[in-house]
Amino acid sequence: SENTKFYLGAGYFDQNGIILNTGTKRYSVKLNSEFTFFKKHLKIGENINFANRSGRYVSNLDGNSPILVGPYWSLSIIPVYITQPVIGLMHNFQPGEFGGSGMASTLGNTTNVVADRIRDKNDNKNDQQLAGNVYTDVIITKGLNWRTSFGGTWGKTKITDYNYATYENSENILTSTVAETNSQLNSWVMTSYLTFERNFGRN
Repeated sequence: SENTKFYLGAGYFDQNGIILNTGTKRYSVKLNSEFTFFKKHLKIGENINFANRSGRYVSNLDGNSPILVGPYWSLSIIPVYITQPVIGLMHNFQPGEFGGSGMASTLGNTTNVVADRIRDKNDNKNDQQLAGNVYTDVIITKGLNWRTSFGGTWGKTKITDYNYATYENSENILTSTVAETNSQLNSWVMTSYLTFERNFGRN
């Protein structure tokens, strides 16, 4: 209407990653509104954005990343799955089990990337973020405005990481573990300023 403005938007995003057992989902909501009073001498409004994102990710930088281990470091002679019995270094491999560098002493110490991704299928990272501000804009007199704004950002992150015991590698994980990390971030800012604009004389 002449004295009221509203905007409400919602979004949904769901996409699988190009690497096995990766992907992300995101829900978002945006709300803007503004109200005017006293013949538009006073404005009150707000801008609010909320997003919830969860997914399974991989690093593309560290040494355990499937982006590095898979294409560059893994030996092509190591099968993803065993098709016939193999007497390994510390494990006797049977058909259907994962293959790995523990099959022989000359295969290095890389991991089976497919096995890692299957075991990490329950790893998850969840982010929640709320950002926005409220403001008032007062026309004190012609050309003199006073605007005050208060806003900030609140964020929360939860990471769950499962590490299962392995048998196929030359250097194995002997005990399964789970790690959970929680973090929270808050930041706030307030601004208040006067502006004066007036033309004097003639052009």
